[in-house]
Amino acid sequence: MKLFENLYEFQKGKTTYRFLPTGDIFDFTHQGTMLNEFRGNAKDGSPNNIYLRIYKDNSVSAHPLLGIRSNSVLKKGENTLIQTGTVEGIHYEVTFYGLEGIWFWEVNLNGNGETVDLLYGQDIGVSSAGGVLTNELYAAQYLGHSIFHTENGYTVCSRQNQDQGGSYPYLRQGSVGIPILHYATDGMQFFKTSYKDSDIPEALTKDLPDVNYQFEFSYTALQTEKFLLTAPVKTAFYGLAKENHPKAIEGVEFEEEIVKTYASLTAETTNPCPAVTIRPEFGTPYSSPSLTKEEISSLFPDRVLEEYEEDTLLSFFTKDHSHIVTKEKELRTERPHGTIFMTCPDVLKERSNETEMNHNNMASTAYMYGLFNGQTILGNTSFHKLLSTSRGLLNIQKNCGQHLYIKLSDTYRLLTLPALFEMGMNYARWYYVLPGDMLRITSYTAAHSPNVVLEVLSLQNQSYDFILTNQLVLGENEYSREVAFDKLKNGLRFKDITKEYPELHYDMLFTGAKWEISDDRIFYNDGLARDESFLTVSLKETSEFNCIIKGITDGNFTEERPSLSFEEEKAAALDYYSTLNRSFHLTADNKEIATRVEILNQTSWWYTHNAMIHFASPHGLEQPGGAAWGTRDVCQGPMEYFLMTQNYELAGKVLLNIFSHQYASTGEWPQWFMFDRYNIDAGECHGDVVFWPLKCIGDYLEASGNYELLQETIPYADEKTSKESLLLHIKKAYEAIQERFIADTGLITYAGGDWDDTLQPVDPEMREHLVSSWTVALAYQTLRRLGKALLFTDKNFADALTKNADKIEKDFNTLLIKDEIIPGFVRYDNGDIKYMLHPRQRTEIP
Repeated sequence: MKLFENLYEFQKGKTTYRFLPTGDIFDFTHQGTMLNEFRGNAKDGSPNNIYLRIYKDNSVSAHPLLGIRSNSVLKKGENTLIQTGTVEGIHYEVTFYGLEGIWFWEVNLNGNGETVDLLYGQDIGVSSAGGVLTNELYAAQYLGHSIFHTENGYTVCSRQNQDQGGSYPYLRQGSVGIPILHYATDGMQFFKTSYKDSDIPEALTKDLPDVNYQFEFSYTALQTEKFLLTAPVKTAFYGLAKENHPKAIEGVEFEEEIVKTYASLTAETTNPCPAVTIRPEFGTPYSSPSLTKEEISSLFPDRVLEEYEEDTLLSFFTKDHSHIVTKEKELRTERPHGTIFMTCPDVLKERSNETEMNHNNMASTAYMYGLFNGQTILGNTSFHKLLSTSRGLLNIQKNCGQHLYIKLSDTYRLLTLPALFEMGMNYARWYYVLPGDMLRITSYTAAHSPNVVLEVLSLQNQSYDFILTNQLVLGENEYSREVAFDKLKNGLRFKDITKEYPELHYDMLFTGAKWEISDDRIFYNDGLARDESFLTVSLKETSEFNCIIKGITDGNFTEERPSLSFEEEKAAALDYYSTLNRSFHLTADNKEIATRVEILNQTSWWYTHNAMIHFASPHGLEQPGGAAWGTRDVCQGPMEYFLMTQNYELAGKVLLNIFSHQYASTGEWPQWFMFDRYNIDAGECHGDVVFWPLKCIGDYLEASGNYELLQETIPYADEKTSKESLLLHIKKAYEAIQERFIADTGLITYAGGDWDDTLQPVDPEMREHLVSSWTVALAYQTLRRLGKALLFTDKNFADALTKNADKIEKDFNTLLIKDEIIPGFVRYDNGDIKYMLHPRQRTEIP
């Protein structure tokens, strides 16, 4: 792939540093650990930078010194990368030194007596490369930061507390020159939500907060003391990585290694690198002006459940269940507003093959900040991505998914925040206020065919030039395969995506304007392409156009362009969801509770929408990796929803599918499994997982009364050719449970853990002796209900279930409860009970 051919790479033992031709970081890796969090791109740069701040007349100006956002001249040596330039009369030279497990950014400044300081910012992953690329937010949740004060001011030490294949990576960052006066640990502190509007980090004009804020955007920011440039000044920032830090961080470490390594650095000969600059016709992003309340009323005269902050309207719903958010609310929230929309799963209409359930379901993701389509997929949400998903929370990396530039006053502006963002059952819609016009952009899925449509319309019929950008994946992750396409009369075709679905392909079709394709070369003065995964489509002088993404799995390679109407598809989707939720609607004559009732009405629609995504297209806004049913998860939300709404036929199909993924060898289920042609599952599970399918079948029999389902024959995950009745599957699971009782008690072993992913047993003995009160209660509820449900079907089995439930109940009350309080855990060892997570007992969990 051309992108990798154009990177500047420094390979130092176990450590690799890769830079874009702009001087921005692409990625840093150490022994399989990805040290940075986001891969940079030549157009947007990297979240990493060093800012020179100059103080004059009670004001401060900030200047980035690295990459495409600076005006630096780049030079490269065998072991160094140097970026030089001049800002406000101050000359700077920043030299990057990359060694095995440690790097330095050395900053040399030469001025005229100015008062300045430096801000250093580095996004950090410190997790396996696959883990970071799958979900940066998840990796950040397990990254612990420890801050210490040294002779050089603050240093930030970060340890990945989630086991990375037997290791716990570590990263320390700080200064070996001018002391660090202030720090931050999360990008939300540095960039702030205002970045989505301004495209400027808010911290550039303030002191860093000195707060260890462990959110989901791990970002080390360090602020030096102020100093005078009365003479040349040299200082440096460092990062030191260790592939494994077995124990929790307790203090400052590796000080001598840092000092000695920095002292050993030597200058070397460097050569100039070709300059990479953005063409002048590309300006700053365009964030829409707000709408007044009167203007909003003209667009949405009938509003319900309005949300205000004083006199500012933040959000509301409509009577057809769409949710509208104003720009003002988006800027108040750390989590951006977004939605997943998809076609209505055909599994509700006709019986599907149990091994290929929902493979024709098409879904796409939209975010308010100007991501019009992301993670656009047909079927498998992990392996069938056409477009990449959003990275992060603040729209820093603007190359992901599908974005749109509009030409205003001879300058192309990237559309970011709209005045209003509308989310419906099968669509998202943006409203941008332009000079004398409003641009309405709609992205929607067809209700019953695998199509995603992006519809761009000037409400005043004014013509503009547009550039539609698309980061192509054609698989699992960006840059994992070569990007290729065929040209069609009305667009492009992308195929050869997966061996499991050889006929799967996507057509990207255009209507309403002349179009011309290119890549990212259109952004650069030298006209060279640097990322062939970046597809750009230029559309000239048009007031409206459509981009239709058509997904096909059945080998139909026609170039037919579907004729779709947003209003018709919206109505069809509303009808679908109304049928699914049985037209649920409550009314109240009492005005005092009418609002609360309406909240429940609107919630029921969005709960239905979320349940179907969980069921038919498993992934989330912040968990883009998916494509599998979590055994516990599908038995909860979707199954309980189907039973509640009396969709018993569908619930029965789901149960058969779940039980077909049971292992005959163990009687248990994997933590998760894929339900399409990909024969992939977790291979292991937490200790509570075996109970959920049994709970589900008990709930199903009680609600539906359909005992014929018990005689359906289905295979096992590890014995595809051998089928047994559902009832025998249930008995096999019960046999597995019987092996889990400790001694002669009714207490169930913790085994692989329970629902809390953060509390998995490190000590193998804990699997056999630790008891989770939550799991024991679940076991009681499951066996009691199943025993009652099977009483007239298999009395002997039902009696055994009930007897075990009675034993669990007795020992729960006599052994688990202490001082009338239920503990979180107990350790039971030869009759000795140690209580854990109990208010009157000291808890020590190894």
